This record gives sequence, structure tokens and C-alpha cells, in this order.
Amino acid sequence: IFLALAACSSEPAYKKIQVMSGYTWNRFDNKIFEFPVNEPGKSYDIYLTMKRTSDYPYDELPVNVVLQTSSGEERIHEFTFKLNQSIKEQKGADSLTSKFQLWKEILLSDKGKCTITIENLIPKIATLGIENIGIIVNEAEAN
Repeated sequence: IFLALAACSSEPAYKKIQVMSGYTWNRFDNKIFEFPVNEPGKSYDIYLTMKRTSDYPYDELPVNVVLQTSSGEERIHEFTFKLNQSIKEQKGADSLTSKFQLWKEILLSDKGKCTITIENLIPKIATLGIENIGIIVNEAEAN
């Protein structure tokens, strides 16, 4: 039983949170995350996290996401995440953390460094109420 519980609560392969200065995400301030792929040929689930305050004025989060793999492959996808439909929401004192799936079981075939760039697509110079943005990479569960 202990081994089963330990497997379910494993640490992410990569987790990085970038805090926004003044709880504001400027329109052209792309957030860049780099993570190593040490074991090629494994599949991963990749998530975006967002912590926002009550000052965030929108019901969704539109972003453009670019994944550059260590093999040179580039995947570009535009997402519009509905904040009330996130995978997981955790309420804090004056904030709400949401988790959204970017890729499920994505195969990273080469050893090296992957880069994820997150671009804010809200058409204002400054978006208030965003405390932080993060990336979580988990090894995909074997089916």
C-alpha cells in the first residue's frame, strides 16, 4: 500500500513558478521556462498554473504557448482557458490558483533542454490581478 501511495504522490519532473511584479502581467513580457530531458523516450504531461487575485477582471486566460524540444521540434498552440473549467482550483485568502493541461502524454525523444514560452494574449498593455504563472511537467502514467 505504501508503494502505491508513494507512486501516486510523486514529485513533478519539473516545476517552476514566475512571480509577477505588482501582480501585473505586461502584454509583451513573455514567460520562458526551460527544463531538462534527462531520460529520452519518455512521455510527459505538461500543465500551466496561474494564481490570480480578485482584481483579475476576466473569465478566461488567452495565451499562446510555444514548446521547443531538444530535438528541434517546435509546437505552437493558442489556448483560451476558461477559468471556471480548470483542472484544479485552490482558493487562498484573496487568490485562486488554477491548473490547465497544455499537453498530455507528449513524447520527448531526445535528451537535452526543452523551452516553453508563454505569451499573454489579453489585448491590454498591463493585465492586473495575476500573481504568478507556472509550468509543471509530470511523467505520464503508464497505461
